[in-house]
Formats: sequence, C-alpha cells, structure tokens
Amino acid sequence: MKNLIAFLLAFVVVAGAGVVAFETTQGHAQAAPSSAASLFPSAAPAERHIPITMMMVGNGKNEMHVWLHSTVTVRAGDKVTLEVRNADMDAVHGFSLPAFGVDEHSIQPGQEKTLTFTADKPGIYDFKCAQKGCAEDHDRQTGQLIVLP
Repeated sequence: MKNLIAFLLAFVVVAGAGVVAFETTQGHAQAAPSSAASLFPSAAPAERHIPITMMMVGNGKNEMHVWLHSTVTVRAGDKVTLEVRNADMDAVHGFSLPAFGVDEHSIQPGQEKTLTFTADKPGIYDFKCAQKGCAEDHDRQTGQLIVLP
C-alpha cells in the first residue's frame, strides 16, 4: 500500500510539473517557451488566470487531499483570477487566501469557483482549504502563493 501512495504522490508531482509548462492567459492554454525563465511571470503587471484543483489521492486510511498547483507564482501588481475546482467527489472543500481577503467557504464536489484579487504586495503567502471538517487531513490541505516584486 505504501508503494501505491508513493506512486500516486509521484504522479501528482510529475503531472503538476507538466502543467507548469503551460500558462493560462484569458482562458486559453498556451505552450510556454522552453527556457527556464519562462516559468516565471513577466515583469509587467498582467492578468493571470490560474487553475487550482483540490484532489483526493489514495483511499481509506491512506487517502490524502492535495492542491494541484500547490505553489503559484505571480508578480506584484498582477490581477489574479484563480479558477478553484473541487475534484474530490466525496467532500465539500473551500479556499482561503487570507493575505488578500480571498475566502470561499463552500465549493461542492465537481464545482468550480472563480476568485479574483490583485497581488499588490510581494511575499510568500499561504492558502488552504476553508471548509473545516472536510477530511481528517484538513490541516494539511495547504499551498503557497509567491508574489515576486
């Protein structure tokens, strides 16, 4: 069973790395150039559309919930639109990014919510599930927003 969990976690990490190679702009996925610099947003403030998905991996005692895109990077001044989807068909989840006043307490299974804010201060900020009691691992359902200067 430990091997299955390790495989699923590795799959999520590899799948997440593949998704990082795409930048979503105004609802259209575009292949990013192959340079390492392309992984970072441009210096000019822009509109960023970023999908974030709550997923459940494993089952029974070995299940855990993770954000696909647990780390999001933008630039200060960017208008950020998060498309937060709950892909966990067994529980209601939420999304909270307190540093920017983003708080959605209820995202039903299969539902997507669009949350918009301006990333007006550089730093590293935590986001998390806002639906207390959603699962035993609720306190570990976290991610980070990195706002570059």
